[in-house]
Amino acid sequence: MILYWILNMILKSGLMILGLSAIAYFSTCLFLFIRQTHFIFFPSRLISMTPDDLGLPYEDIELKIDTNYGTVETLHCWWIPTKFDSEKVIIDLHGNRNTIGANLNDAEQFHQMGLSVLLVYIVTGK
Repeated sequence: MILYWILNMILKSGLMILGLSAIAYFSTCLFLFIRQTHFIFFPSRLISMTPDDLGLPYEDIELKIDTNYGTVETLHCWWIPTKFDSEKVIIDLHGNRNTIGANLNDAEQFHQMGLSVLLVYIVTGK
C-alpha cells in the first residue's frame, strides 16, 4: 500500500514537472517569436576608422553587381594593395556585428604579411 502511494506521488510529481516545463518552453518560444525583430542587430553606417588611420595605402572602390532580378547592387569596398609582388588576396566580409572599420587591425596584419586585402562593407550605402 505504501509502495503504491509512493509510486503514485512520483508519477504525479513527474507529470507536474513535465507540464510546467512544457508551459515554460512554449512561453519562451512565444516570447521569442513576438520579439524576434528586436533581436536583430543592424550595424551602424558610421565608419569610425579608415585605413588612413593606420597609415595603410588604399583605394575606396564600389563594385557593381548584376542580380538575377535585373537590378544592380553596389558594394562599398576598401582595396588595400600589398607593397610586395604578390597575387594573394584576402577578401574580408565584416559580418553583421561590426562595420568595415572594425576589421582594419586584421587587414593591417595581412598587409604586413604581404597580402592584398579587399574589405567589403556589407551595409548598403556608405
